[in-house]
Amino acid sequence: MGAINGCKPDGKADRTTVQSEEFWTGVSYALSANFLQEDMLSEAFQTSYGVYREVYEERGLAYQTPEAYMDNEIYRSLGYMRPLAIWSIQWAIEQYHPELLNGTKVVEKVHRLASLSSLSAMSQTVCSGGDTEESLDAPPNTADEHNGIVNVTPVVTAN
Repeated sequence: MGAINGCKPDGKADRTTVQSEEFWTGVSYALSANFLQEDMLSEAFQTSYGVYREVYEERGLAYQTPEAYMDNEIYRSLGYMRPLAIWSIQWAIEQYHPELLNGTKVVEKVHRLASLSSLSAMSQTVCSGGDTEESLDAPPNTADEHNGIVNVTPVVTAN
């Protein structure tokens, strides 16, 4: 579904405020671009694919991209400008990963990378969208297995 605004330290979704339980499309796209700049391709495409799938495939909001949506079919601010941050993904690919554009099918690579997850190596937690917590000790086969909701709070681990 993209990057949720708030997860509690224990990995559960933060449902204490409207903003914390929302997914902001533009912020998720900007986060994806940042992941690309940091060589975190799997996280970048998993996050942006979650937004795409939710907005375009699940809710049918093509050309009406909302500012925010929740996992309970609520969305707001159709046609908002911040989702134009999707172009920051294009810029990041051109600047940091031009090999993705050199004669190969980018869509196939995006789907392959979105289905991979190296989040377990980062010791991050996935919020399932409910009040449960699931650890990524074993990487999922697809983003769908965890509703595509990623807690992107950086976790520093000692090597």
